[in-house]
Amino acid sequence: MKPKSIIVTLFALLFGCSQNGVEKIGKNPYDEVPAAIVPSKPCTTLYKSIMDMFYEHVDNQSKYPMLFADTTQKEILITQESEAYVTFISEGAGFENSLGYYTYDNAAGPGKKSNLKLHILFPHVSKAVLTKGDLLQVGTGKFAKGTVIGFFLVVRGWEDGFVNFDKITQYTDYDFNLDHLQQHILFKEGTCGDIVMAFEDKALNSGSDYDFNDVIFTISDNNQQLETVSFDLRSMVKFFDVNNP
Repeated sequence: MKPKSIIVTLFALLFGCSQNGVEKIGKNPYDEVPAAIVPSKPCTTLYKSIMDMFYEHVDNQSKYPMLFADTTQKEILITQESEAYVTFISEGAGFENSLGYYTYDNAAGPGKKSNLKLHILFPHVSKAVLTKGDLLQVGTGKFAKGTVIGFFLVVRGWEDGFVNFDKITQYTDYDFNLDHLQQHILFKEGTCGDIVMAFEDKALNSGSDYDFNDVIFTISDNNQQLETVSFDLRSMVKFFDVNNP
């Protein structure tokens, strides 16, 4: 084997990536706070509205069964060529988690979990290092019509400058989860108009409190707090009034 080939092979082993860049395993180095973060100002009533619905340490799966129905939308589906953005709202987890995304064509489906190309957005999802309103673009350009954007949470993934992809990971395509259980919620909050995504980080069969508010983000097709018009919302749950969900 030539010296250059040896170096490439060692790099792949050390940093846990297959040479095609698809499957990530082991520890991968990341900056704790992404340089591309842009400060933004979320709707002033959004956080209170979310927490008024999703109380701490309450079984919100039983409270809002419509969020877990088979007919309810669980991922973002692009209906026209568009950019996508994710904004940090809050974190109340006991773990140092990492958030990322992957994409696939809706017509083809996600395929095998081992073929997902995983991209980290926020290596350390923590209110100690992030500020409410911290915004990142998903990818670097526009996504084609028919693209599905899935998200994942690496539970306890952040390890002092690295994301450990060997840790338990919760996917929005929850058939990929260890117990095949839904660990996230996705809905439109009607008062502010934001699309909200939140995760329950602890596995539901392993002592979870089912409150589904451990990490909370919003997802949009623009970075100017305008109404999202490029996502399929037809089967997404909409909460227009906390007292009348």
